[in-house]
Amino acid sequence: CLASLSDTASQPRANLGITKSDPLPTRFSEEPLWPRPQPTSSSPSSASQRLGSYPYRHVLEDGAKGPVELPWHWSLDDAPQALFSIKSPRPIFPNSHMLGIFKEEFREIYRWGGLFDIIFHPQVGGRPSRIALLRELIAFIRTFPDVWFATGAEVAEAWVRAYEG
Repeated sequence: CLASLSDTASQPRANLGITKSDPLPTRFSEEPLWPRPQPTSSSPSSASQRLGSYPYRHVLEDGAKGPVELPWHWSLDDAPQALFSIKSPRPIFPNSHMLGIFKEEFREIYRWGGLFDIIFHPQVGGRPSRIALLRELIAFIRTFPDVWFATGAEVAEAWVRAYEG
């Protein structure tokens, strides 16, 4: 499994996915872990939503290689469940609710062999109870075989080695 916790405060996210060995193995068939060819898109969010849990490279308008995107989804973002605003009040969900969502998403993404790219914003997930939630989630993920915790850069570099190297 492929997992990463960002090592920079500017990118507070964890990337988790699946591999059984290096560089990128198969999971349920002889097909590569991450699909190929990769789509082109000028809109990362629309491409992310189409592909779901698989990294891919953008192609720039001039045909040059763009960045490798590690897609995310709102279900793996702490803000929708825990960010409160006076201007648009909404409930702050308990840790048990958030942890349940994150665990269900991880189980299924693990089964698919995809990338689990979780986002914790410092102003949201930096609370003491949310840090405890993150500890519990990491302990849960570690119960699955072949989990790799890596930075986003390491995930992108592994993808480049597997598909462009």
